[in-house]
Amino acid sequence: MSCLSWACTQIAESEYPSSNTEQVQISEAEFSISEDSTEQELESFPEDVLALIKNSSQDWRPGIKDIDKNDASDSVPAWFVNRYLKGVPVKPDGERLYHESFLPFYWDAYWEDDSLCFFSLVKEDEVCCITLYGFTSTRDSLHIIDAQVLALKGGDGGWTEEDVLEVLSDSSWLRLKQETYLDFDADSGGFAPMFFDTLIMEGYFNREGVFYEITQDSVHKSKIVKLEY
Repeated sequence: MSCLSWACTQIAESEYPSSNTEQVQISEAEFSISEDSTEQELESFPEDVLALIKNSSQDWRPGIKDIDKNDASDSVPAWFVNRYLKGVPVKPDGERLYHESFLPFYWDAYWEDDSLCFFSLVKEDEVCCITLYGFTSTRDSLHIIDAQVLALKGGDGGWTEEDVLEVLSDSSWLRLKQETYLDFDADSGGFAPMFFDTLIMEGYFNREGVFYEITQDSVHKSKIVKLEY
């Protein structure tokens, strides 16, 4: 069964819609950058920073991707977020990232070739969502080329989303996005519409490190539900 057929089966059955990365061992003694290090100091350690990412991450490999944070994963240091990720616009909505001590990022997976790096990070918001972010960067300077939300699950205030992500290759994946939304503003005598949206989305990044996400199929449904106050 093809990946697309698998995703279509998921919709039909629902009530609603490699890389052999060499691990580089690095200790805190070998790699020590303090939180108050200057930007110039950080820029002088691109190889060590790359080794830190590789050593802290799993290989990005084909298969169903667990969106949850790995319990063994370390949190991403504040200096890394501030130096490399702060202010980076994230597709598809242009979200800008920044460091929050109470909502840290966690290392997830990594892939590289001769000139390009890809790495993913997980951010777990206990109030709302778990989000899997993908980033591409140059190998020589770790300049972030592009950023993309790869998958999300969670909910808040009548909205929920439960994504399934299947990695197809080093640079492509399939996302089954299942989202529900209860429109409280349309409350009519204790009843309101609930919307169910399911999308099959093909994602990939090209040789220049630019992310793309294309909707291959979609199902949209709605029904009236009784509100519980």
